[in-house]
Amino acid sequence: MNTFLKRSFRVMALSMLIPGMGMAQQWSETITLAPGDSPDIAVDRRNGNLHVVIMDNKVTYMRLDKDTNVLDQQDLPFGSATGKMGGFYGRATVAADTFGRPHIVWPQYLGDTPAGHPRFDLWYTYNTGSTWTTPLLLSSDIVRGYAVRMAIDDDNDVHIIRGQMDGDDIPNSSARYYRIRNGNIQLETTLSPYRPDDHVEIDVYDRTNVHIVLGNPDQSGNRVIYFRSGNNGDSFVGPQKLEENTVTSRAGSPNVFADRSGNVHFIYGARADTETGGNPSIRYERRENGATVFDKRITGNGELTIWPGDEGIGVGIGTGAASDDGKFVVIAYQVTSGGQLRARISKDAGATFSEPTNLASQSGGAPNPGQHTEGRDKPVLRAYKNRFYLVYESFGSVRLRWIQLIGDPPTANAGGPYTGSEGTPITFDASASTDDGTIVQYAWDWDGDGVYDDSTASPTFQKTFADDYSATAVLRVTDNEDMVATQSFSITVNNVNPSVSVTGATPVNEGTEVSFTATVTDPGADTQTVSWDFGDGTSASGTNVTHTFTDNGFFTVTATATDDDGGTGSGTFSITVLNVAPTADAGGPYVGVRNEPVTLTGSATDPSSDDTITYAWDLDDNGTYEKNGKQVTVTYSELGTYTVRLRATDDDGDSSTDTAEITVGTGAPVTSAIPDQQVDEGMTFPVLNLDDYVTDPNNADSEITWTFFGNFNLNVTVQNRQATISPIDPEWSGVEIISFVATDPTSQRDTTTVKCTVLEVNDPPQISKIPDQTVDEGVPFAQVFLDNYVTDADNPKSALVWTVSGTSQLTITISNRVATIGKPNSDWAGSETVTYTVTDPLGESDSQQVTYTSVAFNDPPEVSSIPGQTIQENQSFAAIDLNQYVTDKDNPDNEITWTASGNRSLIVRIDAARIATIAPPDSEWVGSEFITFTATDPGGKSAASIAKFAVIGINDPPAIAGFTNYTIAEDDSMLFTPEELANMIIDPDNALGELEYTLPGAVNINVSYNDAEGLALFGDPDWYGSERFWLKVSDGEYADSTRIRLTVTAEPDPPKPFSLVAPVGLFYTGVPQQIEFIWEKSVDPDQGDVVTYTWEVSRSDSFTTVLLQNKLLQDTLLVFPAKAFFPEPNPSATYYWRVFAVSSDGSKRPARSAASFTLLQAVSVTDPARMPKTISLKQNYPNPFNPSTQIEYELPQSGEISLLVYDSRGRLVRTLVRGTHPAGTYRILWDARDDAGQKVASGVYLYRLEAAGTVLSRKMILMQ
Repeated sequence: MNTFLKRSFRVMALSMLIPGMGMAQQWSETITLAPGDSPDIAVDRRNGNLHVVIMDNKVTYMRLDKDTNVLDQQDLPFGSATGKMGGFYGRATVAADTFGRPHIVWPQYLGDTPAGHPRFDLWYTYNTGSTWTTPLLLSSDIVRGYAVRMAIDDDNDVHIIRGQMDGDDIPNSSARYYRIRNGNIQLETTLSPYRPDDHVEIDVYDRTNVHIVLGNPDQSGNRVIYFRSGNNGDSFVGPQKLEENTVTSRAGSPNVFADRSGNVHFIYGARADTETGGNPSIRYERRENGATVFDKRITGNGELTIWPGDEGIGVGIGTGAASDDGKFVVIAYQVTSGGQLRARISKDAGATFSEPTNLASQSGGAPNPGQHTEGRDKPVLRAYKNRFYLVYESFGSVRLRWIQLIGDPPTANAGGPYTGSEGTPITFDASASTDDGTIVQYAWDWDGDGVYDDSTASPTFQKTFADDYSATAVLRVTDNEDMVATQSFSITVNNVNPSVSVTGATPVNEGTEVSFTATVTDPGADTQTVSWDFGDGTSASGTNVTHTFTDNGFFTVTATATDDDGGTGSGTFSITVLNVAPTADAGGPYVGVRNEPVTLTGSATDPSSDDTITYAWDLDDNGTYEKNGKQVTVTYSELGTYTVRLRATDDDGDSSTDTAEITVGTGAPVTSAIPDQQVDEGMTFPVLNLDDYVTDPNNADSEITWTFFGNFNLNVTVQNRQATISPIDPEWSGVEIISFVATDPTSQRDTTTVKCTVLEVNDPPQISKIPDQTVDEGVPFAQVFLDNYVTDADNPKSALVWTVSGTSQLTITISNRVATIGKPNSDWAGSETVTYTVTDPLGESDSQQVTYTSVAFNDPPEVSSIPGQTIQENQSFAAIDLNQYVTDKDNPDNEITWTASGNRSLIVRIDAARIATIAPPDSEWVGSEFITFTATDPGGKSAASIAKFAVIGINDPPAIAGFTNYTIAEDDSMLFTPEELANMIIDPDNALGELEYTLPGAVNINVSYNDAEGLALFGDPDWYGSERFWLKVSDGEYADSTRIRLTVTAEPDPPKPFSLVAPVGLFYTGVPQQIEFIWEKSVDPDQGDVVTYTWEVSRSDSFTTVLLQNKLLQDTLLVFPAKAFFPEPNPSATYYWRVFAVSSDGSKRPARSAASFTLLQAVSVTDPARMPKTISLKQNYPNPFNPSTQIEYELPQSGEISLLVYDSRGRLVRTLVRGTHPAGTYRILWDARDDAGQKVASGVYLYRLEAAGTVLSRKMILMQ
């Protein structure tokens, strides 16, 4: 563990009482994290874990739990920063997303501009859980980019704000906003004004609200600048001035914090505040729902001091945070840059603040004595619920302190005691509970078992108990500080007796079964039993019962319900039972013989089993009942048919009568009427037992012979006195009357008839075979014209109704007796059997099953994205189960064939189980390749996924072999080509050009390397001799060395290098009388050798044609009569000149570079009307250009002018014209060279004309 983290944690009381808060503030003891400065901190909202970054010429990342125990510490693995990072030179920032992953942005110091302004690259990365992502370059070469801050919203969009200096003006600069989504820059916006020496801050709330503050401490009134976005950074409202009107001078070092309730908190410093008598202050502004609640000073008069060494800029340095609900607010600040660190706390949403607490004697570093950090090395405060964490630099290390703010616990008041009835809601009211903050939860434990059954944010709760109940319950209240209180209370719920209602029918006849229902109502969750008393001495049980009253009368039926708690309730029903007369039956018909007695037997039925019945006979049907009794006899002397009447009377006086006929004859058979017979079409009549329709006083039924007549469409047969009747045609319907003749053995006979009716019957429709269908997948089924497959003897086809059943996947619609069959989708394959049913208007129907089959058509497989893999050198890629990445509607995994392509060096193997293994070609191979995995089904259809596989190199030390001793000539070099070095310097990880070559022990010997020529060993210029030294080869981490001796033999030397002095890039209006050519002196290092000079002039920079030449010049000045040799320019002309230094030993050396001068053409204007009226600068032509372009300008009067060329960064490239010019129109040619005569790069250039106080400029484009 880092020694800075070897600590024991304890909380110490700082004896500070916040006024009006009734609680002590407890800050932790100082916790030292690591050496460095410029810290930042972020909180994981899921669990309170802390993410901290520290700058110390590297970026150190730490993760701690909410109790500040260290969980992880590491340096970002992207190489240490060279030069300065942190403190005075910039800071990193960190934020955590909803998964708890840290995101980090840091500046990389690049060096200073010529004007002394620091330059930075800005990088972004985040941790995936196992590694850091490849850094993303946000900005390149930004000047004075000290400040950068970051926040992450609930959708894990990353929001970044960073500062910069625009041009050469520090105060009038801007900031840059970025939004990153899924690791890519999605949006960039420039916000201004901003002063790059000051602070920037950003925070977000939910998924849409972005808040940005910029420090701009100037005298203009725009000092603390606020930008707000309500659409996730797509656009911003602002700039808005934030500071209060009491601020009369500079204000800055702003801070913004959005709590989880959407309140926005601002902290900023003021150079002069009228509320502190014109002295510095720290101010706090709070906004709720977009409106300012207040802006107040929180520091005392004279508490802050101006930054030493910069009284004109200094403002307070503060940071702040708030609890989730915005109730607690903590502000920490430095009394001066690098001075004491203090904190103040509010527990009433910023309305009042405590007295200050000293947290550190020194905070915020300064790089050198007398310098200040201008708030760049600023403390940072963050909140998690009611915990506040403060990180800051002190005495060269980053330190942490934290505090948890807790108010008074709530007071629980459950009300009660509560009494109620089962099944009826009871309202429980805890509104008398109190808290100094907000009660956020009321929880109810109804049985006191410690488990809280119901909870709500409201103090009232309504609950219904389903059964009688008695318990001591518990209320628990929780406030917004997670503090709780409980109170017990009693509940009594009483049982409620059931109620009963009885339903039945009344009046009813005696002997009739009556149904009774008891409806029981009970508000409790009880079970009940029901008993019955019918009022006639009988009883029953159950909810639904039946009962038969055996005698007439008035009865009260009572149902009694008893619940499982012993409660009872009853209901009654009054019923009237009516008497029913008996039903008399006189018997008969009777047959008798004249003068012989006939026995009459009567009977009766009565629904009452309690009644007594008496019988009386009226033998001549005259209304007088001559005989009593159930059975009597009567004798008739005359032939004929007589009617007798029987009367049956019960003991309640109700009676009924019945008659019977007596046929008195001579002894011949007597037939009775046969009831009408009726059957449906196609049916056979029931068999008639003819014995039932004949009487014969003298003969038995078996002695009677039966015959028949009158049938035409019916077939009749009689066997054993049984008559069978059936239609001859099963489709016939109609009526026939058939006569049956009964004959006794004495040939006496009698005839009776029967009416036989055959009813017409509807015939069902008949379906013929509807053909099955089989089609290919994607091909529709043919429509079915159903009229072609049905017949109906009774109805037209248009009157028939078709339906279909049995569909589970197919959809079949029938319109106008045409069936259309639809598949669930175009890829469906399978078979389904459905049933067609046809129904005629009378409901007769027929059905038939039809099978529809869709034959599978090969669909291509679908391949999901196969993830790429990155490993380190000498590690192995994880095997890939390709079965997990393919789906095929038609084929299982084992029928899919996999291939791999696109790999050049990586080795890919796919086994029979479709497991892919990827391996580097050797243990030292590094790089990345994209591999295409293709899945092909048996039908030849395929799909593919591309994945990247990368091997990150691990550094292997270089190794040297094969070097020995060498001899070279003076000013020559010992060259080892790259091909030779391939066997002499071995480094598996680095190319030869990536290695560093040094010569420890060498004095006059040097080494160089380039990829084109290789490694060169050479002596100092003009030196010769012998040296023994080490050749050391290093890859930055490891090195190897070998001993070499190099001998340099003496050789003649050329003259020393020299440069041309003038004219270099000069312009002359017309041809001057003379031009002075000047160059530096060159000497020959070899004693006794003499140097002379050769001077040449050409119109071409390649000197293909030399116009003028002068040799054996001994002076470095040549006064040349230009007027005599150069023609007047038309148009302007550029000349190139060069000089060679020539030694008496024959060696020579050219000047370091050639130079040029230009003779300008002045366009004469003889007509005053054509004289230019204004100064003008024309667009160059051609544009874009290569290799040269012409620039035209006009002067209305004589005067001093300059025509200069600048690059896109404002640097002077070429002086085209400088001097006094007469009025006129001028054209000049620029050859795309700088003042040193060197070719310039492609790009955008600015040419600017300055004359008579007027400045004109235009852009031109060089395309090499």
